Amino acid sequence: MGRCVKSLLSQDYGELEVIVVDDSSTDGTPEEALEAAAGDPRFRLVRAPEPPDGWLGKPWACWIGFSESSGDVLLFVDADVEVAGWTVSGIVSALEGADAATASPTHSCRGLAGAVELAVATTIRIFFPQWMVGSPDERSWGFGGFFVVWRRAYLGVGGHEAVRDSPVEDRDLARLLASRGFRVAMLRGMGAIRSTWATSAREALDAVARIASRDAPLSPGNAAAVAAGLALLYAWPPLALLAALASLVHVKAALLA
Repeated sequence: MGRCVKSLLSQDYGELEVIVVDDSSTDGTPEEALEAAAGDPRFRLVRAPEPPDGWLGKPWACWIGFSESSGDVLLFVDADVEVAGWTVSGIVSALEGADAATASPTHSCRGLAGAVELAVATTIRIFFPQWMVGSPDERSWGFGGFFVVWRRAYLGVGGHEAVRDSPVEDRDLARLLASRGFRVAMLRGMGAIRSTWATSAREALDAVARIASRDAPLSPGNAAAVAAGLALLYAWPPLALLAALASLVHVKAALLA
């Protein structure tokens, strides 16, 4: 959180307010955010009340942040995201030709669990390619860790209140915007946006379960087929390598004999 706040407050964009929403965290996040802000007047820490019935935590936190904001452009950023100093000004310029935009960041994996999750998520994106982000059909999506939208477009679809019960609010908000005729753009964030992927097996499993909760095959047969396909996709390369190495050892042994 501290690195995220510092990177946002170091932007070269003039009209900026940074709002951190604390949803009753107990891990020292608010204190870390306040320390990173170092009294900067552009920074505010907002304590979110408990979500009302029918609301999930992430949409509720985003809605609270929106309600405390005053700008014409809304940027929703996860706590594990860091941005280069020119990112906000660059994305605001890019937003002149769109109503909303999401960006594909550079992912930082600090462990095996994060690397495996990233590989699975990348495979899922084969069926939801980046050029489908603004499509009005059911394959549009967005990266919730960095999502920017004009205030008028956000209010035009009801904001996060319209996706308050969604575990994949980023995807559903992007689809809602696209279905209502708003243009959602995909931007390349490599070099400008960095996101830290899951660091533990539990975080990785929770993330995959969240992503798959709406788009996973519903029938057991289809689910089994997809699982088998993924297993084959990721198991085949190392197995082929081991088989090739084994054959080389066998050939060498035969030559020595």
